[in-house]
Amino acid sequence: MKHHYIPEFYLRHWVGGDGRFERYNRPVPSKIMVRRSYPSETGWMKDLYISPEGTRDPQWLEIDIFQVIDSRAAPVLQKLASDPPRDINAAERSAWTVFLRSLFHRTPENLRGTIASTAEIYEETVESSRERYAELRGPGDPETFDEYKNSLTILDMRRSALAIIPDLIVNSRIGQFLNNMHTRIFSLPGCAPDFLLSDDPIIRTNGLMNDGGHFAIPISPRNIFVSAWQEKTLNEIYRMKPTELVRVVNTSNVEGARHFVVARNHSQDRFIRNRFGKNPRPSILSAS
Repeated sequence: MKHHYIPEFYLRHWVGGDGRFERYNRPVPSKIMVRRSYPSETGWMKDLYISPEGTRDPQWLEIDIFQVIDSRAAPVLQKLASDPPRDINAAERSAWTVFLRSLFHRTPENLRGTIASTAEIYEETVESSRERYAELRGPGDPETFDEYKNSLTILDMRRSALAIIPDLIVNSRIGQFLNNMHTRIFSLPGCAPDFLLSDDPIIRTNGLMNDGGHFAIPISPRNIFVSAWQEKTLNEIYRMKPTELVRVVNTSNVEGARHFVVARNHSQDRFIRNRFGKNPRPSILSAS
């Protein structure tokens, strides 16, 4: 299956009348390519979230988790990106928060970070069952703990890592904290250039519960959603010149790109080519 780590419903907000946008990528380090592309052709990898066969359908994470998250967030984005933005209720706010949380964990780099971080925990968890192995042992398990431990493979670890992703995304404590933050949508005047979109679209400070702590995500070429720990931070952003706001956002997104940058047209071609992938952000779990 094609697993979209940047969902089609989100990408569609950048398309033109032909249903496509300009997609920049870097197939080799020294070459930036641009192609008029459809959302269905962008932001995906084959079987990115596939789970080793076991008790679940190998596609369970894509079908049961990410597709459900996206289907709930899509109508919320329609409201937020409309002109003017429309209010959303508490359930819609939670659906939007869960979607944003999913973007932190579903990209190829952050998925690898999650699996790598889980490897050490997995080893410790397995070892912690040594003393109780006799009572935990099932009918088909090896007779001794060491035999059991030696029978485990990298596929078992991957299966365990993928199993924790829903809990990372749908964490009620973190979700409530994010829901309670101050939010605002900033719309650009006609004189300002567009917001660009990349495979790492969320701009964030190093910590949210700090002075100035916030995160932001473009929701269309002309609108950006900002969530801040303090309302004064939103007021400071409001006082920025639109062109400066666009420069800051686009610099972060384009320099953070690993796989692609999306634009409605070629008007920022030089900006994209000069900055593509210059400063990719570390994966979420490796950063912590």
